[in-house]
Amino acid sequence: MKTLLKVCWQLSLGLSLALGSSAFAQDNWPQKPIRLLLGFPAGGGSDIVARLIAKSLSDRLGQNVVVDNKPGAGGNIATEMLVRAPGDGYTLLLVPSGHASGAAMKKSLPFDPVKDLAWVSTITTYPLAFTVAPNSPIKSYAD
Repeated sequence: MKTLLKVCWQLSLGLSLALGSSAFAQDNWPQKPIRLLLGFPAGGGSDIVARLIAKSLSDRLGQNVVVDNKPGAGGNIATEMLVRAPGDGYTLLLVPSGHASGAAMKKSLPFDPVKDLAWVSTITTYPLAFTVAPNSPIKSYAD
């Protein structure tokens, strides 16, 4: 009986080491450049933010983060590219916070903004302001 228990123990130990070693064999992420999709053209405010984030991530991760501008359809072209990309963490999408709700109002899309996208982080916040010409009769928000 002791011999059988010893063999079972050795077998289970060997299996656990063999199966557990696969976790050690995994590469550290990231092992290749990361693509940061942006649904707006180069040179605008979103592009500036994306490039600042890409630089910061590149410095922290030790791997290039490349901004890939794919303007059009209110960001839906870039979003569709993200949804079709492998879910390996090497393709990210930077969009305004209202993107999913705006996309959800379209009759047909090649993706489901609620099911196919996962929010990762808020990057920036900024106030909005209404302005008018100084000679305008509008002097307040109520006007």
